[in-house]
Amino acid sequence: MSDDVNKKDAVDFQGSDTVICVTTVDGKNVTAPLELPWGRELKAFKALGGLIRALPALQEIKWDEAIDNPSKVHIDIKSIIAFMPELLADGSEFLGQIAAAALGKDTNWVEDNLNVEGVLAVVIPFFKAYAGKIAGLINAGASHQ
Repeated sequence: MSDDVNKKDAVDFQGSDTVICVTTVDGKNVTAPLELPWGRELKAFKALGGLIRALPALQEIKWDEAIDNPSKVHIDIKSIIAFMPELLADGSEFLGQIAAAALGKDTNWVEDNLNVEGVLAVVIPFFKAYAGKIAGLINAGASHQ
């Protein structure tokens, strides 16, 4: 992982399935691989569990559909705007923990160096990638039966 990456070498988080790249509040690019060691994955998944428990609206998402076909999951802007106050008030601690685990940083670093856009730029591609992996494993297991 590199804290200083030339812009020409940076990978856009939206277009990559192997690397997360985010810009800090002071303009530095930070990258991290989406393939994490188990310890960091575990921290991220524990934080996701806390996020889901803290935000009942997340429990209403059709997770089976999201796992089966993550690229088809769409959330409209009106829903996001309505959900943001709750997400930021009750879920911000968990979002920071997820971003810290994904980047291999501590939560204080995330709080001091990223804004909400940066945190979400880490969290969203991280879980999109893992939802796809989980679906692949489940589907592979089902095809062997």
